[in-house]
Amino acid sequence: MGKAGDQGAGKHPDRLASSRAAGTADEQAVSGAARPTAKPTRVTLRIDLTNGARLGPGKAQLLAGIAEHGSIRAAGAGLGMSYRRAWLLADEINRMFREPSIFTRHGGKSGGGAGLTDFGETLLARCRKMEAESLKAVSADLEWLEAAAAADFSGEGAVAEE
Repeated sequence: MGKAGDQGAGKHPDRLASSRAAGTADEQAVSGAARPTAKPTRVTLRIDLTNGARLGPGKAQLLAGIAEHGSIRAAGAGLGMSYRRAWLLADEINRMFREPSIFTRHGGKSGGGAGLTDFGETLLARCRKMEAESLKAVSADLEWLEAAAAADFSGEGAVAEE
C-alpha cells in the first residue's frame, strides 16, 4: 500500500499519479492553474412547496421565455421543448398558486399570444432574486468545488442524484 501521504492509493492508484502530477486542488487554486470547462459551475434552485408543487429552473425559464416572446410556443421552442410540453408546464404553473402567472389571448385579427400576469412577473422576479442570492451565498464554496473537481470527469456511467 501507499505511504502516509498517498491518500486513496489502494482504491484509485491512477488518481494518485494524476494528483501528484497536477498538485492538489488547493495548490492549483493558489497557483492560479485553471482548467477549461464546457459549462460554468452553477447552482440550480428548486422550491418544493407544501402543496406538492415544484418550482425549478425549467419553469422559471419558461416564464422568462413567455415574457420575452409573448408566446408559449416560442418560449418552449427556445428551450428545446414541444408546444405540448410547454403548454402543460404553463398550465401547471397556473395551477400552483392561488393566482395565475400566465395569461393567453386567443387568435383573431391581432393573433393569439401569451404573457405574464402581474403575479407572474413578480414570481419570475422573485425566482431570479432567489437564484442570485443563493449563488452569492455559496460562491466561495463553488470556487472550492471547482478547484477540487477532476479535470477529466466525463459523467458516463454516473448515477443521477435525487
